Amino acid sequence: MNIKWNLKNDRVFFEVFAPTKGWVALGFNDKNEIIGSNLVMGAYFRDKTIVEDQYVSSIGVHQKVEGLRIQSTIDHTLCFENDVGTILKFSMPCQSSDQYHKSFIKGSHLWLICAYSVEDDFAHHSLSREHIKISI
Repeated sequence: MNIKWNLKNDRVFFEVFAPTKGWVALGFNDKNEIIGSNLVMGAYFRDKTIVEDQYVSSIGVHQKVEGLRIQSTIDHTLCFENDVGTILKFSMPCQSSDQYHKSFIKGSHLWLICAYSVEDDFAHHSLSREHIKISI
């Protein structure tokens, strides 16, 4: 996977590339684990962008934040496929307003949970998953 991000005003903009034609996910956590992560999943399915703002409550259990009575904070969403893979673009506020999202504060650290699949169905297991610690 290839991940780019840019802080602009009060938002952080992401562009994520995966070398397959299937879903792409980028999760955010204060710890090096998937449980407790805010997970943004995207796919290009039937000529349509599908992007969901999710929360991982336990292994294999992730649901849309709207199901937790929280408003999604993602915006500027786009997901598409080309000859070499899938690209997901989105933005999030730098400052979280609830317990299910993370804040992006300059000088702080976060763990990125990077995953992708060969299928567009979000229930399909990932082909690859990696955790990367970053500095904001």
